Amino acid sequence: MQNPILTVGMPTYDDYDGVFFTIQSLRMHHAEAMSRVELLVIDNNPNGKHGRLLKALLEQVPNGRYIAEGDWRGPWVKDLVVREAAGKYAMCLDCHVLLPTGTLQRLLDFYESLDDNWDEPPTNGVPHPRDFFQGPLLYDSLQKISTHFEPVWRGEMWGIWADDARGCDLQAPPFEIPMQGMGLFTCSKQSWVEVGGFNRLMRGFGGEEGYIHAKFRQANKRCWCLPFLRWMHRFNRPHGVPFELTWQNKVWNYAVGLRETGLTVEPMVAHFMQAKGLKRETIMDIVHAAQRAVDEAAEATEATARCPVLTKERFLEYMFAWMKTFETRPNYVAISEEDFPSVRDWGSKDRPKPDVPESISLLYGCKVSWRSSDNCEPVFDHVEEPVLAKEPAFDQARDSSNV
Repeated sequence: MQNPILTVGMPTYDDYDGVFFTIQSLRMHHAEAMSRVELLVIDNNPNGKHGRLLKALLEQVPNGRYIAEGDWRGPWVKDLVVREAAGKYAMCLDCHVLLPTGTLQRLLDFYESLDDNWDEPPTNGVPHPRDFFQGPLLYDSLQKISTHFEPVWRGEMWGIWADDARGCDLQAPPFEIPMQGMGLFTCSKQSWVEVGGFNRLMRGFGGEEGYIHAKFRQANKRCWCLPFLRWMHRFNRPHGVPFELTWQNKVWNYAVGLRETGLTVEPMVAHFMQAKGLKRETIMDIVHAAQRAVDEAAEATEATARCPVLTKERFLEYMFAWMKTFETRPNYVAISEEDFPSVRDWGSKDRPKPDVPESISLLYGCKVSWRSSDNCEPVFDHVEEPVLAKEPAFDQARDSSNV
């Protein structure tokens, strides 16, 4: 589907029935919106017994798209719903959520009304198109709702259902909330990328609520309840939960999220000590491991920002800039050993991968030496006989790339 305004996407793990009824309900009960909506399914167990049928189902949906994602497990694949969205805006919902008739059209109209303010600064009390939006949970009775979560620890979870009287009126204006269940959320794709979405270190189940809201606020964006954006969630699972659900994963995910957002872990640790009857040391072992993983990932990201991956395009840009300055072709180039794995990926169907220095010489006419990573940029020169790095340095770089 070309140029949809909104992508409505859902992750799924062995829940064909849930996807089927959610997709078909959207198509039947929100037909007036379908010409502007993409329907996206991220299958978190594509090789399972539901995968083939899910893919076949989406092939019958004109505005549908199916993506297999079997590596990153858990609700965190909601991150991919937004990142893979073809629409400017994305709405992610669980694959067993139903929307009242007219809800989708109202959301499209809402975003359309905000679009003119895209480049304007936020105004107090007024939603901005770069903000984060959710709506009231509608219970099975079709009467009771919960508009948000209160940030309270209970039942191995951060957040308890609560309701604000302002959410009872479908025509009421949006109002800010601290957090809400993540069975449905919507925002612009750009905003999600700007705040970083879900941390790739998260695993299993637990830790969504509160964490993503903190990230949006720390990026100077706000979290709103849209009273009209009601959603019904199927909580009961007569066949049980098909995915991994452990307290260890919950502690890990909360520790990752709290570390990333700079929030204290103490209330979480105290809660799990009480809820599970565990010693503090048992929980802190997991917390410390998660915190180390976050810090190491942050250091790696910072290093990558300082020294971007040496793609073939970047290499040629450096070379052409050098040639423009010296009006001659360089005879050799010194490349950081850390760039070796990325250099191996320069090849194409018609050209061999340059997995030895001599290959780069053949491709680009430069003799190659490897050097330590004290400088991110390749260094060109026009001398006839460069002093090449010792062979062990090349071997070390080659070994680090798992050749």
